Amino acid sequence: MMAVEQLYGFVCSGLIAPFSFLVSLLLYAVTGSAMVISIASKLSPCGSWTTFRRWLGSMTQDPIQLPDGDLSIAFDNDQIVQKQYEVKAGGKPRVSVLTSVCYAVMGKQGLQEKFNLAPSQWMKYSVAVQNIDVRKMLHHKIFNQSKLFDGFQIVRKELKRLTQQALEEVVTEQFVERGTVIEDDIDKRVKEIKKAKDVKMCPVCDTEMKKTARKCPNEQCRANFKESIERLTGKESIGTMLIRQPKKNTKMKAYIVSLTESGEEAYVEETNDNRGVSSCSGEEAYVEETNDNRGVSSCSHLKSGHSGNPVNVSCAEPIFVNPNSHKTVIEVLQAIGKAGNISRTEVENIVGRRYWMKVTMDGLPYMIARNVVRSSFHCIVCDDILTGSDKYTTHVHNTHPFCPLPKPLLEFGWVVLSPGKLHIEMNMVRNFFDANWNVFMSELAFEMGFTSEKAQLYAKSGKDHHIAWQLLNVAVQGNIRELLVPYVRACLMEKQSISVNDFIKFADEAVDPNYTYAFEQTFRYAGAILVYRMGVRLNRADIISAASLVFSPFWSRSKDSKYQLLDLFNRADRAMMPEELSSFLDENESVSVTGNLYSGEDMDARLEEINKASKHWSTGAMFADEWIRTFRNLDNLTKLRKKMEVILKMDAHTGSTGSNPSRLRKEEEVTAWRIQLRKQNYLMTPEKEKPHVSLNGSKLDENLVNFTATCEVNREVVLKEVVLSGGTKAGVRHALNPVYVTDDDRKKGESVENKTKAQLTVLIDGSTLEG
Repeated sequence: MMAVEQLYGFVCSGLIAPFSFLVSLLLYAVTGSAMVISIASKLSPCGSWTTFRRWLGSMTQDPIQLPDGDLSIAFDNDQIVQKQYEVKAGGKPRVSVLTSVCYAVMGKQGLQEKFNLAPSQWMKYSVAVQNIDVRKMLHHKIFNQSKLFDGFQIVRKELKRLTQQALEEVVTEQFVERGTVIEDDIDKRVKEIKKAKDVKMCPVCDTEMKKTARKCPNEQCRANFKESIERLTGKESIGTMLIRQPKKNTKMKAYIVSLTESGEEAYVEETNDNRGVSSCSGEEAYVEETNDNRGVSSCSHLKSGHSGNPVNVSCAEPIFVNPNSHKTVIEVLQAIGKAGNISRTEVENIVGRRYWMKVTMDGLPYMIARNVVRSSFHCIVCDDILTGSDKYTTHVHNTHPFCPLPKPLLEFGWVVLSPGKLHIEMNMVRNFFDANWNVFMSELAFEMGFTSEKAQLYAKSGKDHHIAWQLLNVAVQGNIRELLVPYVRACLMEKQSISVNDFIKFADEAVDPNYTYAFEQTFRYAGAILVYRMGVRLNRADIISAASLVFSPFWSRSKDSKYQLLDLFNRADRAMMPEELSSFLDENESVSVTGNLYSGEDMDARLEEINKASKHWSTGAMFADEWIRTFRNLDNLTKLRKKMEVILKMDAHTGSTGSNPSRLRKEEEVTAWRIQLRKQNYLMTPEKEKPHVSLNGSKLDENLVNFTATCEVNREVVLKEVVLSGGTKAGVRHALNPVYVTDDDRKKGESVENKTKAQLTVLIDGSTLEG
């Protein structure tokens, strides 16, 4: 095809050949570079950069119409900051900010045409505020013992499966050393690392030599240490720069020691020792075999809630505000309601009229939208929007004095609020990192290469969720295996059977605060995050609900967590809504755009992909007409790009690798982390009482071991006083007890300088009464 078009191009210099033009379209979608298009135009009849821009500018301007059916909507902000290449007086870079919107048809059941399912008909928080019986009923539905038990059982079942895999490996790792001592390769590596501080081994003849020696002292060897290492590992360098990619050496397995401990690499030879419990006890411990795919995010053993049919998620019209304030969220919801043909009141015989829609959003817009939905009233006389029932009453009396006071009508009583599950997962990971950073996560990040101060802050922030997810997986896999080691060795020494259930009992009976805290954080909270993702991937509402329920106390560890209120309000909404609506939401917790049964994602995750795709066609900080044109044609441009990738046989390189178990297995990284834990003997003595310290030996707050109990008390206070009784978070701050990690955190948190006026007033009143 290209050859034919080249021949025609030789004859007609102004030719723009269709296939060559499509290739240039793909090049621009991948690179976003005008120079690439200009170079391609010199090599093929694809048209110049000017022609290409003119073609993009001539695309359709037809507004996007939302289709019929039961829709799910998502919105999020999108922005581009223009690059500046020169300094100007008073010059500021132009910022292009908007709200992007996407939608998906979730069915044709006509549920959104049922007025009784609209939130205005069932969201009765005002009734709960006035009626204590209603509050008790809602509290029971949100957090009852039966639901808590069922949630724990679902999450624990999956965590047992992951622990079973780790248990099999830990059992086979153990071997007898010096007749009675049970050790494993981690112990050997720790010994080698400690030994490497003073001596090193000749890589050729294994002769011990001084740390500073350059040549082997063995007269029959005399090998140069550096050259031998380079030869064995395939590493050749000029100064500090590698000449080429190192070769993999099957005879030698390398573990890189932190540079703070050793300036050189310690190499530990692989051994052929017999592994297995028979070397210890003469009897083989029973460990159930599994055939599941390895990797903590594998969920193919579970039943999927997806139908197997791809769900098409498409762009809607962009809205040119940033949804970060009360005013702008109102504008966004008004635009979505107008596009969705929403009616606030029940109207008969109007085809295509909707009374409600599910709207997914990030945490900040969600909390703003909650206030907007509950406090925005519509005047049916003049179509004004009034914030608050008092303002509505005053408006009617002053502006329409001769009209009878109509019943207040909620402007956004049609919005079924839904927090985005991708953003919930991201904040789960960030909160876990923040709470455990000074305990062990900082050391893990350091071991994974985040050594500078800025790198540590970057890892702690979790800004790159892919990196954060891998760090979390390494922590979970390494912690579980190290938590298992004392249990396995105790069983082998006493010739007892080994099982996951017995391990859990063993951990519950531990008295070492380091062990019990690490077990709780790993097995409950980090495990709940992993199971939450499984539920989203599978579109399983029961798994999602169970995992979020198990994790929910974590949101209450501080006084200022917005996701605490988000979690509680979302649960209260689910407790209030009709069964028909609840079933619809349960069946559509996530979507699979490929039809794959194990690759579901929420609408906010799909919108992130759409925002990323829109930037492929942008040039700098675009103006409104450019944004509109891009979004109105983005679906067709994306299909065209994918078609070209298939034609050019590039489709194998475009698939997502996010769920690839090999990326999450991280065997070398897990081993490196286990070595760090073992070096400090951090989890090896669960039967001994000792001070609660971090991995680097710093003292931790004495109340940290009561993490879950403290969080649950805080959650109960906010649920009763704020969510169900209509109070404010500021009004209950004095009753909340934050979880302090270190002694310094407690001193800072309880310092008078850091208290608010309300807190100081309480302290002053209390001291006055005592006096």
